[in-house]
Amino acid sequence: MNYSSKLAEKNIMLIAGSRDDVGPPELHYHPLIDALHSNHADKLEYHLLDSDHGFQYKRILLTELIEKWLEKQIQADM
Repeated sequence: MNYSSKLAEKNIMLIAGSRDDVGPPELHYHPLIDALHSNHADKLEYHLLDSDHGFQYKRILLTELIEKWLEKQIQADM
């Protein structure tokens, strides 16, 4: 079942590794982003990092991206 229309209404951040061989972006990340865009997801933020499934060597950047996104969510709720 496709839930992209319901997800499109939510605040979502997607992060993937371009070299992920466990959950390849071309199978999981890109189709989901395309589906959300087709449903006019205006609260979507997404990042494709040059990394593997475990975000090796990108964990500080990963943490910073999540922190900034969470701060935006908190500010929006105030």
